[in-house]
Amino acid sequence: MTALAAPRASSLTLTFAALVGAAVAAGVAVLAVPDLGHSLYPHPPRPTLARDTGAALGLLAHNAPVALWPLALLALDWHEIPLARRAGDGLIGAQLTVHGATVGAALATWPELVPWLPHLPAEYAAIALPAGAWIAARRRGGGGRHELALTAALVLVLLALAAALETWAVPS
Repeated sequence: MTALAAPRASSLTLTFAALVGAAVAAGVAVLAVPDLGHSLYPHPPRPTLARDTGAALGLLAHNAPVALWPLALLALDWHEIPLARRAGDGLIGAQLTVHGATVGAALATWPELVPWLPHLPAEYAAIALPAGAWIAARRRGGGGRHELALTAALVLVLLALAAALETWAVPS
């Protein structure tokens, strides 16, 4: 591993751990507090997507800005501006917490939801990569535009995979 790859790997591990940690914490909270889960998610899971290309493309179009926005902060050099850096830290931390907690709370409420989540690893990776790039840039300075473009491309591939899995690899 090169000197530049090590911070990226540790940053990615940190962001993925934040997602999973938030999921576990929310799941424990739902299990510990009676009726909390059913107040958050009152209806059992059911299939809602059509099994067609339009549904997959719709998911991709919806999820792309949700996952990619931390890269825009890097492109704007927010990590170099003290106040903007703090705002970015808070926004990215909130994103990881909310996404992780949403899944954890839903799974603790409705464990039978698991078959509808084959896309979750790819989607979590797509959320973790830009957040990890933010953390890496905070630690060692920003990557170049080429690195941002490669990260964005990888995120889009992961989101396309997640959309395909969510559309066609779930129970009907």
